[in-house]
Amino acid sequence: MWNPRMAAGEPPVGHRVFASRLKPDHARRFVIFGCVLFSAIGVSSFAATGMVPIMPVVFIAGTLFHFWPALNGAKPALQLDSTGITIDGLGTLVWEAVSGARIRHISRGPVKAQLLEIDTVLPAVSMMAEASRPTGLRRFQTRIGRLIGQRQLLVDLTHLEDPSKDILKALEYFLQRRVRGTVA
Repeated sequence: MWNPRMAAGEPPVGHRVFASRLKPDHARRFVIFGCVLFSAIGVSSFAATGMVPIMPVVFIAGTLFHFWPALNGAKPALQLDSTGITIDGLGTLVWEAVSGARIRHISRGPVKAQLLEIDTVLPAVSMMAEASRPTGLRRFQTRIGRLIGQRQLLVDLTHLEDPSKDILKALEYFLQRRVRGTVA
């Protein structure tokens, strides 16, 4: 079968991968501020009572656990390849399941967000590769994607290292069609 990409000299889709990681800056600032604050509370509580305070220790451990994927940066938060869209913490959605995608911009006061909405042909959970679904406590950790209803995924592009324009180009490349919406 004729493929316009092959005719143009580009490698086939199967040989390309787009991966984007979370920006660690926001999570690091929050975690450092929270840990310093609760360490100060813990030290002052220990000095006043002579007992080790449990709540600050639990808060620090919980904060580190929740934000570990953003702090660690070992796995890409969003990956596009010939298999499908892999969203860390959700799983891999195969390309055959994607019926459409669009980019939305949300501005509420000083907060601006760029969201990728992905529509699926069947319920999204049933279209995700079984081996890629998160297990155990991973659902309590930070992630950029979430399921909206049965047939829609919402991915927050705001906290990724790569610009939304690059993510949009990669998505259009793998989907082999245009994505609705624009990137600011």
